[in-house]
Amino acid sequence: MSKLINVALATEDAVAVADSEFLGDAYYHRAGGRTKFVNDGVRMVPGDDTSVPTGAAVADTNRWVPSVSKPHPHWVWIRFRQPARISRVVVHRADIADYPVDFSGEYSPDGGLTFKPLFEVVDNRMDEETFAVTYSFEPVVTDNFRLRIERSSDKDHPNETEISEIEVFGDFLEQEAPSQPAEKTGALPGKVLEPTKQSARFFRTRHTKELIELSSAWVRLAVARERPEITFLCWDSLGKGNLYTNLLKPQEGGGGRLVSIPLFSPEVAFKSRGPAECEGNLISYELECPNGGCARWEIRVEEKSVQMAFRGALGRTSIFATPPALKLAFDIVPTPTAPVANPVPGMGAPLPCILHAPDYGSLLVKRTDGGCSALEGRKTRSDRLWEATIVDQASRRGEDGLYAVPSGDFGWELSLSVETVKPVPALSDEDSRLKTLPRHWLNNFQYQEDVGVLANNVISANATTSCMLHYIEPAVFTPPLAGGVEAIQVGRETLDRYFFGARGYGTEADAPWIFLDSYPCFLITAWEVIRVTGDLDLLRRWLPVLEDYAAHIKKQDRNDDGFPESTKPGTPAQECISPHSNIADQINFGHNDAYASALTYRALNCLADLERLAGSDERAESYGHAAERIRAGYMEKFFNPETGIIAGWRDCNGDLHDYWFPWVNGVAIIYGLVPASDANAIVDRLEAKMREVGYDRFDLGLPICLIPIRKCDYGVLGPREFPVMGSSKNEDGSDGFGELANGGTGALLAYSYIQALYQLGRREEADRILWPMMERYAVGGYQNREKPDSASGGYSTGLEFMHWNGTPSGYEGFLADSYFAQLAVFTGYYGIGFGPDGFCLEPWSPLKGKRVKLGLKYMGKIVEEIS
Repeated sequence: MSKLINVALATEDAVAVADSEFLGDAYYHRAGGRTKFVNDGVRMVPGDDTSVPTGAAVADTNRWVPSVSKPHPHWVWIRFRQPARISRVVVHRADIADYPVDFSGEYSPDGGLTFKPLFEVVDNRMDEETFAVTYSFEPVVTDNFRLRIERSSDKDHPNETEISEIEVFGDFLEQEAPSQPAEKTGALPGKVLEPTKQSARFFRTRHTKELIELSSAWVRLAVARERPEITFLCWDSLGKGNLYTNLLKPQEGGGGRLVSIPLFSPEVAFKSRGPAECEGNLISYELECPNGGCARWEIRVEEKSVQMAFRGALGRTSIFATPPALKLAFDIVPTPTAPVANPVPGMGAPLPCILHAPDYGSLLVKRTDGGCSALEGRKTRSDRLWEATIVDQASRRGEDGLYAVPSGDFGWELSLSVETVKPVPALSDEDSRLKTLPRHWLNNFQYQEDVGVLANNVISANATTSCMLHYIEPAVFTPPLAGGVEAIQVGRETLDRYFFGARGYGTEADAPWIFLDSYPCFLITAWEVIRVTGDLDLLRRWLPVLEDYAAHIKKQDRNDDGFPESTKPGTPAQECISPHSNIADQINFGHNDAYASALTYRALNCLADLERLAGSDERAESYGHAAERIRAGYMEKFFNPETGIIAGWRDCNGDLHDYWFPWVNGVAIIYGLVPASDANAIVDRLEAKMREVGYDRFDLGLPICLIPIRKCDYGVLGPREFPVMGSSKNEDGSDGFGELANGGTGALLAYSYIQALYQLGRREEADRILWPMMERYAVGGYQNREKPDSASGGYSTGLEFMHWNGTPSGYEGFLADSYFAQLAVFTGYYGIGFGPDGFCLEPWSPLKGKRVKLGLKYMGKIVEEIS
């Protein structure tokens, strides 16, 4: 008998595929890993460092990690170069924290249509010295092996698993792998769509040697003549013809294409049988399917939509990793197009869903033939690319996620229609200054379908947990969208991921350190989700987690004075290394934090309301009492008698650090922590300070602080050789002033101060800030359409922060938080409040006494109007 070898090795020409891959994220608790590592011959052994790298997105970690957003079962499948007689399998773990517990070995005798078992394991347990487990079985002749994982060891992250290496021992047979039977190509499917009669009334056409272009005032689309590809796509939710920017990536493999992934194959694009045909507003291609067969792709451009139909014909049932699907490769440089959906476990973003291109508008994607499809997103930071693949779910197998497309005709029909999203139309329609809201109202919602969380932008890190308020609170004032999509649902899914294991920037570090505002933001936004949706089952599931967060907040009050304390001391430091204790992570906030304490006050009151909703009056009273302790002691703790305003923080030595933060004072005022008479005096001083320092560029937003932050109170995020903007050589911080968090101006934290002015009845002062900002929102002035992620270039290109003269001073190029200040139009200018009893007109609202049509949800029902 010949010596057994590992027939699954890549060096033996074996090919590995898996149900999915997670390629890592900078602040996720688990590093990524590629399928190719599972049979590369490199495996973990005792003594190896199996810890997960933190603070960087690492996919090259000698492990396979399936998608963290998909539930078990997960599987990895290896096809050998030719049939072999196999009798033993060795499975190597990658980390003791997350290895397979219930799993089975199997093979397919018919190309994936069916599987036969080789062995089954239940409740496998491994200690720190056990890196591999071996399973022997009666010899079987096959050309493939699949490991199917039903459960893994990490209880905190039940959807996740990791594998370092799989070895399959046997000996190759002399015979070659059997060839697939010749494809019996069916007849080319008939046409589905027809040109629109008299279509020339609403669209323009342009024909060149290379392309065909159709456009209206709402949408513009171009296709290549000689290959099946959408080369240009743009839409304008205002119908004003702002269609000059291609939202798709103009590169090889970019644009919009039909693709599929056959088994054990990379992604394959469809090829054309001939040039595109165009009749009126209808374009059609005849295609060759990648694994045989033929197909037809039709595209009809209408005034406000694009209709598509795909029909294929297969001679035999075929297994696909991804069946024929539409892939749109969006270029992140002009704007980070992202989905807004009603997420479903295992499907990510099912259709209908909204594709929102910030500062351009929204596109509703839906099936028009009664079928079911889902959007699968994938980001590539190095290419500044986000790919949206629309996959038909009709042939998807529930047991493994593969697609078994039967022989004969198959296909799908899609509509991509331009939508006009108007929050509270009864108000926004009456004010011409709000006419551009449909282009930018949804800019807050940058949802990453692959990890299931809202983020800075669709290709950025899932940062920060401190930003949940900025991401989710605007959803409260966003009406149900076309297709039944609700923005609050991406907030619900985001919180659900964090509550049950996912980590983000602000919570990724080991206990006891955590951003002091992270848990308060979780509590506030959980309250908002429950009060909007009215989902009491969700409340019962979330409440134990929320109570744990409240318990953590209580533990942070180490001296029992009612205020949580960061483990960051907040004292001046020779080398002030960030991040610190709240969203302003470059600034040396620490110990008692005025901003985080204000959020904690609101959070405890929110949790008290949820406890009352759940029937727990005693706990509600306890949380209410804890909140009252903060309110009662807030002014004594943070009011600075030397400046007459609220300081940023009080360090562990008892010293106040005050850099004239408008946003910190604004939050304290709007949450009711400052008496009205003191609030007006504080605002008087801040207004006088702005005049003194000469700040009047309110179109840019508001500065983070009004005076330079001393070097000892401003940190550096990252290595010393790559300091973040705002860092100083001068001790007084003057040489870094105007950059990023050291006095940089922008929309990021402007909301609370504007809202405070409105609540205090200082409408003229509030208007002079808000409306110039709204003019800048209208022209897309808070993103620079260049280098939208730090991985692609220097931080200094970003327009999220600007010098006081308007030049960029830093960050990623697009930051979802920058659009939170738009909310002040409705909560401030119009004075619409939201609380435990629902929506109302605030006592200081200019609409008080009127009946206002609303159309927003409270406790799962539409509130038609308020008065």
